[in-house]
Amino acid sequence: MVNEIAELLPREAFEKISPESIQLNSYSATFSGRPDKPWYQYLRFIVLTLGAGYLYSWATRNVEEFAKGRSLSILDAACGDGVFQAYLSSRHSYIGLDFSARPLFRAQRYHSARYYRADLNHIPFPSATFDVVVSLQTLQYLARPEFALAELARVLKAGGRLLLTVPNRQCFKYRWQGIPRIQLQRFDRETLESLLSRNFDVERLQTRGMWVPVPKLPVHIPGVYGIDFGLSWTVLATLKK
Repeated sequence: MVNEIAELLPREAFEKISPESIQLNSYSATFSGRPDKPWYQYLRFIVLTLGAGYLYSWATRNVEEFAKGRSLSILDAACGDGVFQAYLSSRHSYIGLDFSARPLFRAQRYHSARYYRADLNHIPFPSATFDVVVSLQTLQYLARPEFALAELARVLKAGGRLLLTVPNRQCFKYRWQGIPRIQLQRFDRETLESLLSRNFDVERLQTRGMWVPVPKLPVHIPGVYGIDFGLSWTVLATLKK
């Protein structure tokens, strides 16, 4: 336990030449070293809302449609700064999990909940623990996304829902700007359906979000768009029986 964050990374994450350690170091260098000053957090929240607000809102709507007024157990797999927790109703039981420590410290400070530092390939919870698993813009950073999907399926209860998003490689933004090197995977419809088919039944698969080319800011407009314009694939899936 470090700063109220449970440290549950597998041993492989600390071995110098393992895929897990390489990705952890890359992720930390890119995302985890940003300033933690309080004033910067407000700016970060605004930027995240501009960039990913359409995904948080989409996931929240789907959680509530599934809940039908019930309280659900929700795993935010790769929760980052924990911003999604701020969108959810307080009646739900929320747990955030991420690979890197500093985003989790920020999450605990600004969006108090239960957070764990862990690897999506080795999720530290018993099988059939959660009603809903949410994983927003995560699989592209993983060397073995099929392992993570198997783990997400394992911790879902029977009939549980997966809310998943990944970048749409066919979007004109990425064709124009290119895809960051830290993103190891490229997703189109066929790739996603193939990855999901072993563990999930896909109910809805759509491309959402429109990029507005504003310099230095990720401004994304909500909505469903065609494959050439939609920024992200959004997936609503149910655990296979």
